Amino acid sequence: MYRKLVILVLTLLFMVATPLVQGQEKDNPTVAFLRFGRNPIETIVHAAFVNTLHSYGFITLDELGDRADQKLIPGEVEGTHLENLNLHYFNAGYDFAALSAIVDAAMDTEPDIVVAVEELTALSVINATATMEDPPVVLFAAVPNPYRAGLAEASCVKPAHVTGARSDLPYDQILPMYLAQNPDLQTVGVIFYSNENSSRDASELIAAAGEAMGWQVITTAVAGIPDLVPATDGLLSKGVQAIIVPNNSFLLAGLPVVTSAAGEFGIPVFSVGMDGAMSPTGSMIGISFNGWTNQGISIGLVAAAWLNGDIDIANMGISSHEPILGYTINHDFAEAWGIELQPELLEAADMSLFTERAEFRTERAALLWQRMFEILPLEARQDADRAFIESIRCTPEMIAEQQAELDAES
Repeated sequence: MYRKLVILVLTLLFMVATPLVQGQEKDNPTVAFLRFGRNPIETIVHAAFVNTLHSYGFITLDELGDRADQKLIPGEVEGTHLENLNLHYFNAGYDFAALSAIVDAAMDTEPDIVVAVEELTALSVINATATMEDPPVVLFAAVPNPYRAGLAEASCVKPAHVTGARSDLPYDQILPMYLAQNPDLQTVGVIFYSNENSSRDASELIAAAGEAMGWQVITTAVAGIPDLVPATDGLLSKGVQAIIVPNNSFLLAGLPVVTSAAGEFGIPVFSVGMDGAMSPTGSMIGISFNGWTNQGISIGLVAAAWLNGDIDIANMGISSHEPILGYTINHDFAEAWGIELQPELLEAADMSLFTERAEFRTERAALLWQRMFEILPLEARQDADRAFIESIRCTPEMIAEQQAELDAES
């Protein structure tokens, strides 16, 4: 019974909601949703964010229209006037020049809230709003380490108009899971994106966790798609038995380049995050579920509470979420390159992906995926939502304590 739901969800992940730009109602709040590029990460964040606003009466899915198969060119702007909200989308298409342009375009809509997905987008928005006398609220998601990235100093020490959500990735638990495919794994390569501090930070954490297990971990940086082939070839020449790709939308976009180069030598590619395995040319094994869903829900709750006048963003801390760990297996990868999947891995799999179908192997995976796209009635969620808002509220004492810790460290 899960198969139809999986296929529906996989289809939605690669669809783009593109309503036409229409007139803006002065009395309605305006939200600008910015992404560096289209990918499963931001799609899942967006779905959870929109569904949360739907629960609170700011959006209905019918209003978003049915033109989900239209794709944006880099820098193109999409938006729509809704009954209770003006919602505008901006996509940089992985183009740095377009990223600057869409931030300017977003500011031209005079937004009340800007949602920025991933580090480079969030940095651009925060820099653009830092000196504004009355800046919009900025909510970020999918930034693994906002402190290393320079978005904030601590969960409660941050720009007064900024907050967001992040996931804690327990690499010391994730890396041993790869042993289910190769118990003799000893040498691994890691590719990271040099333009993001969070990606570099992830590579360092992976290296530390791997070395603690007795592995040799070789890391290599890339700054653009053309770098991926020589980076992969360099790791292969050093005898790596697997390549690990951390969470990052740029790396997701270039993942087929890595999988093709590695697959020719029978070397599996592992992604930190199930989204990496969600394409026929994606990674062979993805780890973890639902981190992006939880982040989208979290920033959606903050947006709804602020729009309802219930909170001051200056007192809202950055929320942290732990993903649920599990396996997503890309059978196309294994079959294409003649890699035998181990029985232990197959037995533990939560989700299996094939050329023309996808299967949930466990009930928890089906329920987690269903949650990505479900809309809960307000009465069913309001108590838990209020508890969450209270859990990230920063008191003056908390702010002072975190600031004191920062001062002591410096």
